[in-house]
Amino acid sequence: FSMVKTKMQAYLLFTAPALFFMTAEFFFAVADYKKEHQLKWIFTIILALIILLPIRYSIERIRPFESRDRNPQWVMELRELNKENIEKGILFNYDQPIEAMFYTDLVVYSGIPKKETISNLSHQGYTIIINDDGKIPNHIISMKQVVTVELTKATDD
Repeated sequence: FSMVKTKMQAYLLFTAPALFFMTAEFFFAVADYKKEHQLKWIFTIILALIILLPIRYSIERIRPFESRDRNPQWVMELRELNKENIEKGILFNYDQPIEAMFYTDLVVYSGIPKKETISNLSHQGYTIIINDDGKIPNHIISMKQVVTVELTKATDD
């Protein structure tokens, strides 16, 4: 297991301007290309799609006309882990590690580490938390360095 914290709240912030510039450049290149060719209606459709498809996707993704639970059970459980103020913590055996890192200050992995890995991380000062889904080997659960929690499985709803 490598110790990399992959959570970044505004990861799109840095790439969005470049994508906007590329889209605009492509739009104007197609508009210029349209002037030089006969089948102008095809280019008009392409230009309209460049504008309309991102709008459609945004509405589909955001679902503004649907009421959704903004704090499902799995999110509340992950936020509860933050209340323990764990400085250096690692959560293992969580099936959606990227989503979990957005709601906790923990580094999260989907697998169960080896006993040696747990010992090494514990000696380095990390708090080891393992999500107990009923499939954790006994030799891992019985380690005194391991804290087990039962977390609800994350869903996309």
